[in-house]
Amino acid sequence: MDIQAPTHHDRPTAIRSAELRIPLFINGNWQMNDDVFEVTDPATLDRAAIVADAGDQDLDAAVSSACTAFAQWRETTPLDRYRLLTRVGELMERDEAHLAALLTLETGKPLAEARGEVAYARDFAYWYAEEGRRIMGYTLRSGTKAGVRLSVSRYPLGVVLAVVPWNYPLVLLCRKLFAAIAAGNTVIVKPSEQTPIASAHLMRLFGEADAPCGLVNHVTVADPERASRRLLRDERVAQVSFTGSVATGQALARLATENLIRVTLELGGQNAFIALEDCDIDAAANAAMHARLRNGGQTCVCPDRIYVAEAVHEEFVDVCLSYLGKTVVGDGFSPASTIGPLIDAAAARRVDNHIGDAVGRGAVLRCGGERVQPGPGLRGHFRSPALLTGVRPDMLVLNDETFGPVASIVPFSEVADVVDAVNGLRYGLAAYVFSESLRAVTNLSEQIQAGMIVVNQAAGSGVEGPQGGVKLSGYGVEGGKEGLEEFTYQKYVSMAV
Repeated sequence: MDIQAPTHHDRPTAIRSAELRIPLFINGNWQMNDDVFEVTDPATLDRAAIVADAGDQDLDAAVSSACTAFAQWRETTPLDRYRLLTRVGELMERDEAHLAALLTLETGKPLAEARGEVAYARDFAYWYAEEGRRIMGYTLRSGTKAGVRLSVSRYPLGVVLAVVPWNYPLVLLCRKLFAAIAAGNTVIVKPSEQTPIASAHLMRLFGEADAPCGLVNHVTVADPERASRRLLRDERVAQVSFTGSVATGQALARLATENLIRVTLELGGQNAFIALEDCDIDAAANAAMHARLRNGGQTCVCPDRIYVAEAVHEEFVDVCLSYLGKTVVGDGFSPASTIGPLIDAAAARRVDNHIGDAVGRGAVLRCGGERVQPGPGLRGHFRSPALLTGVRPDMLVLNDETFGPVASIVPFSEVADVVDAVNGLRYGLAAYVFSESLRAVTNLSEQIQAGMIVVNQAAGSGVEGPQGGVKLSGYGVEGGKEGLEEFTYQKYVSMAV
């Protein structure tokens, strides 16, 4: 299968629907079903691909394929797994431009951001290739029984279901997929029905790398709820790893309890950005806007509420307005664009509703929020980035994820009040702190209830660090050595010698 995508040079001619067909990938074979659904290009609203819609028999076949492959893959050496993942990483590096074009086609994000996503996703291949060679256990003497030796070691779980969202369809897949494979598991990939294109190309790379049949399986479905029910009620599935909304994560967790399937969830949040009075205002304001507008604000770890010390509030806002004035909303294939379209009409309605609710309750819209039509043929849901001040805790923007290009700035006088407000939320995914005081950032890092604290920078994610949330933001982690252990179970052996 050869998945082609346009470059920015041929965007005006658009891609023909017949040129992109995404089959199922099960047991090393590509299969195009009679039942299909369409994927839409968010920038043009044209059909971007025709995608096979997996039926119940296809889902069952994917589980059977993964089960059969697991019997052999679990017995491979760490060196075997290292070689496969390294080869896949090399192929991703070779195809970086092509994968980036596919991501821009299906998500609308600017091509520069898409390239960054491919590079980040590829790094997980190299990281887990190495980490898979260091799955450590330990041995010790019994403290109560003479002549007894104790050992603890880690083993793969079995068939892993990776459920991937639309906003980062490659990187959020790869940090699950490569860790699971490095630990000795086999994987069923269920991409978002909105963005299955780049992940399908990744399956092609696994084939090119001579991966065993059934090691990875790629099932696309128009109705994700039906597929989740079928897969999670199959007792042969050992684990589900999901990134996405709180509501969907809760639904998957409920399904998983029927067979006590292991669950890893990274869900949404209301992430705080806290700029103290002694911060570098230019650096902090630019970082806040960069973090808020990454992927057009459609990022689970971006700051939803930006708290700024009263003494520097107005200067901070001025820097933010200057940053926003330089953004360019447009087609992701245009080199000039810094913000692409929202993923769909529902996302646009949420952005409009949140801005309307805030302004209606007394907030001030300092800039942006308008619908944008960047050029001929671009019929997608484009919005200019908005900046709100005067926001209050009862407004939607400070309670629900906007998941769009809207920044809300809140002045504060007492840091303790900010900590109380942040910890009073039912979420705890990420928080950002800017200050020149080591004592202040250390105290805030310890006090804030969140899975990731980012200090004096716009992004804190990386392959080396475990990322996850607390409270309604989920449980379990991905990334780092802990992300590898997430796909294993511990075995304790007590042996008399």
